Amino acid sequence: MPIGLQNPTRLFADDASLYSFVPYFVRASSESCSLQLDLDMVYDWAINNLVTFNQTKIKEIIISTKPLTSDIYKLKFNSTEIEQVSSYKHLGLTFQDNLKWDFHVNAKIKSMKSMLNMIKPFKSVLTRSVLDSIYKRYIRPLCEYMT
Repeated sequence: MPIGLQNPTRLFADDASLYSFVPYFVRASSESCSLQLDLDMVYDWAINNLVTFNQTKIKEIIISTKPLTSDIYKLKFNSTEIEQVSSYKHLGLTFQDNLKWDFHVNAKIKSMKSMLNMIKPFKSVLTRSVLDSIYKRYIRPLCEYMT
C-alpha cells in the first residue's frame, strides 16, 4: 500500500480496509474528500505495482447511530462509484450500518443449527466422547467466535 495515506488502513492477508472516524458535527463531505484522495493514491499505487483490485468486492459502509443525510459524497475507485451497503462481512464479522449485530448473530445461529442437524442422526451410534470431540472441534468454535 502507498505511503502517506491520510486515513487509517488495515491489512490482513489479501484484504485491505481504509476507514475514517467522523464526528457527527463534522461535514461528512470533507472527510469523504480525504477518503477519495486516499482511494486515488491506492489506485495509482496499484497501477504502478501491477496490482489488481476486484471492483465488485470494494464496498462502502457508513456506520452511525444517527440518521444519514441524502447529500453523502459518493466515493469512486478507478472512476467507478463504490457501492454503499447496509451490512458488510469482514474477516468473519458482519458489520451493520446501525451498529446492531442481528445479521451476524443470526448467521452464526443458522450455521450452528446446520452443524448440529448433521450430527443429530449419529447421536445414537457414536459414543459420548466422539460426540463431545465433534462438538468441541466444529460447533463450539462458532459460538466462541460469535461473542
